[in-house]
Amino acid sequence: MRRVLQRQTHTLFVAVHDPCTKRPKPNTTAGVMKYGSKAQRVLIVDDQRPVHDVIGLAFSADYPYIELLHCYSGREALAQDFDSIGVVLTDIAMPNMDGQELMQALRERCGDIPVFTMSGYAYEGAIITTKLMGAKNHFEKPFRDIGEVARSIVEFIKTA
Repeated sequence: MRRVLQRQTHTLFVAVHDPCTKRPKPNTTAGVMKYGSKAQRVLIVDDQRPVHDVIGLAFSADYPYIELLHCYSGREALAQDFDSIGVVLTDIAMPNMDGQELMQALRERCGDIPVFTMSGYAYEGAIITTKLMGAKNHFEKPFRDIGEVARSIVEFIKTA
C-alpha cells in the first residue's frame, strides 16, 4: 500500500509598487532630509522576489519617501552606482555570491556604505561574521514584524 501525502500551497497576493508610476514627492521627511537624497535610497539584494515585495510593502506603507532599488544577486548589486545609494539590505544566503562576499566587495569598492543583513538559512557563524564586518543589524526571515526592518533602517538613516 502506497501512501500519498498532499502538500498544501498558500498563495500570498501583494500589491507591488510600479517604479514607472510617479508618486508624490514631499519636500522633507521629519523636517530634515529632502526626497531623493542619497540617504533615502535603499538597495535591497535578495534572490527571492517575494522578499522584495514584502519589504516594498512595509516601506511604501509607512515610509513612502524612501526609494527602494532592487537587485536579485550580489553581482547585479555590484553593477549599481553606489554614489546614489545610502543603505544596503542584503540576504546572506544567495547563490553565486553570498551576502558576506557582497559585503567584502562593497567595502573594497565603497568604503563605509551601511549594510543591514537578513537570512532565513544562514548559520550563526555567518551572522556573527557579517556583524564583525560592520553590518548594522540582522533580520531573521521569515520576518516576524516586517515593519521592524523598515523602522530600523529609517532610524539609522535619520541618525546617520
